[in-house]
Amino acid sequence: MPQQPFIMTNEPLPGSVSAAILFTELGSAVTESLLPYFSTKELKRLSKALKAMPPYNVENTLQVLQRTEDYAKDHGFYVQVPRNQLLDELDEAMQRDVNFRTRVGGTTEEVAAVLGTWLQGE
Repeated sequence: MPQQPFIMTNEPLPGSVSAAILFTELGSAVTESLLPYFSTKELKRLSKALKAMPPYNVENTLQVLQRTEDYAKDHGFYVQVPRNQLLDELDEAMQRDVNFRTRVGGTTEEVAAVLGTWLQGE
């Protein structure tokens, strides 16, 4: 049986859109190091998904980031990043901005933890 994809998405985001979003969020240094792990077929699919990406939508990006964090926690490679003053300041600003806080549905620490996981490979 083939290995399961890194992230399985539910509607409304197809897996190819989620993969393209995550790939762009990782940044070029990280994604360049990932390329050798893809088959030619996967690279073609990813390239096609990147070219067909819908316009930027923060909700889609947050959904993909949350699913990535959940996957990392479920599979034991989630890394808790240490707090710093900038994160504390962002949390304070988010707590004052109820609308933003409601849309994000998490803390800056949670978003930073996902980014920290990605950056471990650098």
